[in-house]
Amino acid sequence: MKYHHHIIGFLLLALVSITTHGSAGEVKFVQGDNKIDILIDGKFFTSYLYNKNLDKPALFPVHSPSGIVVNRSYPFEEIEGESRDHEHHISIFFAYGEVNENDFWSKKTPPAKIKHVKFNEMSGGRDSGTLSTVMNWVDKSGKTLLTEDRTMVFSSGENQYRIDFVFTLTAKDTTVVFHDSKEGMFAIRVADWLREKGGTGRYLSSEGKETEYAIWGRRAKWVRLEGEKNSQRVGVAILNHPSSINYPTYWMTRNYGLFAANPLGQFTYQSWHGLDYAQPLNLTLQPGESAHFKFRIIIYEGPRNKEQLDNEFSAYTKSYIQSLQKLPLFKSPGPEYVALFNGKDFTGWNIEPDSGAWYIENGEIHCTGHPSVPYLIRTVEEYENFDFFAEFKVSENCNSGIFFHVPLSGRESRLGFEVQILDDPGKSPNKNSTGSIYDVLPPRTNAMKPAGEWNQYRIRFEWPYCKIWLNGILIQDVDFSLNPNLKYRLRRGEIGLSNHGHVVHFRNLWIKKLSDREKWQVLFNGKDLKAWQTIGEADWHVEDGTLVATKGEGYLVTDEEFIDFHFQAYVENVEHQSRGGCFYYRWKGLNDPGYPTDFYDYFAAVAYEKEYGGTTPAGVTPAWQPSPRYPWLLYQIISTDRESEVRTNGIITSKNQLLGKVRPGRIAIYHSPGDGVLRIQQIRIKKLEGQGI
Repeated sequence: MKYHHHIIGFLLLALVSITTHGSAGEVKFVQGDNKIDILIDGKFFTSYLYNKNLDKPALFPVHSPSGIVVNRSYPFEEIEGESRDHEHHISIFFAYGEVNENDFWSKKTPPAKIKHVKFNEMSGGRDSGTLSTVMNWVDKSGKTLLTEDRTMVFSSGENQYRIDFVFTLTAKDTTVVFHDSKEGMFAIRVADWLREKGGTGRYLSSEGKETEYAIWGRRAKWVRLEGEKNSQRVGVAILNHPSSINYPTYWMTRNYGLFAANPLGQFTYQSWHGLDYAQPLNLTLQPGESAHFKFRIIIYEGPRNKEQLDNEFSAYTKSYIQSLQKLPLFKSPGPEYVALFNGKDFTGWNIEPDSGAWYIENGEIHCTGHPSVPYLIRTVEEYENFDFFAEFKVSENCNSGIFFHVPLSGRESRLGFEVQILDDPGKSPNKNSTGSIYDVLPPRTNAMKPAGEWNQYRIRFEWPYCKIWLNGILIQDVDFSLNPNLKYRLRRGEIGLSNHGHVVHFRNLWIKKLSDREKWQVLFNGKDLKAWQTIGEADWHVEDGTLVATKGEGYLVTDEEFIDFHFQAYVENVEHQSRGGCFYYRWKGLNDPGYPTDFYDYFAAVAYEKEYGGTTPAGVTPAWQPSPRYPWLLYQIISTDRESEVRTNGIITSKNQLLGKVRPGRIAIYHSPGDGVLRIQQIRIKKLEGQGI
């Protein structure tokens, strides 16, 4: 996963806003011996330490407005009775544990070090002060891997001190990989009195979670740790800026006193929580490429509840949110984008049957929700890889979505993918919330606006990567090839807008085509049986581009053999279609036909259940019931080595391991004596990508 130094369009990084609550204090910097003292209104706040003997620079000690020390003193000072574990936890610091096999987080021998190089700016002021530095991340062999530009803006408000951090890491002359690790990244080791275990501290997150256990390894926009000292409430809050990498960050909250934001530990945290969509991030920077990390830390006195900290977060991010580019109506977001909707009529769209639920007014597509047909209006054109923009506005309690790679027939959100739209602002993200890849992946955060306000999606799909922004916030960054629920979805198809029975409006629909990558071998040309052999009495023939068998027993077999493949075909979904028909793969002959994949007969399956009490897997029966909406079923066979997997309408119906016949073989289609009319179309195959299934 790569992040580039340049940011385009509405992702331009906004400068961190400095907002004040109550009176702001004058900030002064005082040069010392390998340190800079920071004073606010003449009172000591903290010191920036950059002694060459340190493994990394730090801010130490850290005082509250009334002078209470909120950090642990060890290892800088040894205080009787204070904890002395984890000597690399040095007050406030920024580091990471796995960078090209170097550990900048812990103390190792030989050490990897973050070395202060110089100051770029040191300017105090009446309301704020800026300290800007340059550092080198030097590996254990003495080679500089990264340059760090760090800006720290110090300010104050009523009963609080603030520091806004911007860390920009730029790879030098080699590729740098930050492997997913729990050891990172922006941290403070708090005083023993402030920790949860043995202290008075209590964590709270923007998601309403409390305790280190409930917050550890989960995403949140902010987290605070608050306790009691000298009969008053004192706390530390860390806020993650929306323009920061992998926002909202994961959290390394420990009850012994480590309090850290770690956006790069994704796979470690997701796996620990047993999430079925766990995916490595492995942030990778090529030489000259940069990554940006932004946080605000607040040292405060007096209790702070969720509402107060939500307001702090809104103040911190307000200028950035306002700076996000808004698309003027009917104006392209950039070169090479074309309009999917002309603002006047449904040219380029298929709205059949036209029930009246969809209409155009004031340059907008309106859906009344009643009647709820057609379920989707679709683009006439198909798309594979693309960069897509759309604005949408929902009604109260609305449920809708935008669909991509819509299939010929079948459950659209299971064969292609749906980006969900709900009236759910402020709710915790889940697999079905706004911005989710429906029923598979929750968004990183819920950036939805209230009903009646316009929202903007940007969806960029370039196999295998899918990125989704909602209102300028990156909410999905997914590698489909690493997710078993997504890697065999269709990679080409129409785009659809959903009518889920609710009022929803769309406008400003734009798309830029990106290069196609998928390469299929067409097995059936829709004209004749070229490249196939017939065996038996079945009357295989072609009708209107469809392969048909109406009677007789027999096989249709490819001339060519295949190994390590992904096979697809649509089979008509009608009553009593098949009693014994099937696909065979790894076919060698009548005496060695390989492995069968039976054709599904919905009514036969229901009758079998009623007579024998069998059960059909949940969701299968309704998804496969013949209907005008699903006249065809997509069959997929994925085969490699000793493994195979069969999917019907997106549902795994067979998963086989340790197959005995590891060899190439043909694809065969069987029509049994008791079968009805069998119709098949869009038969194709391609070489399987990667290793295994």
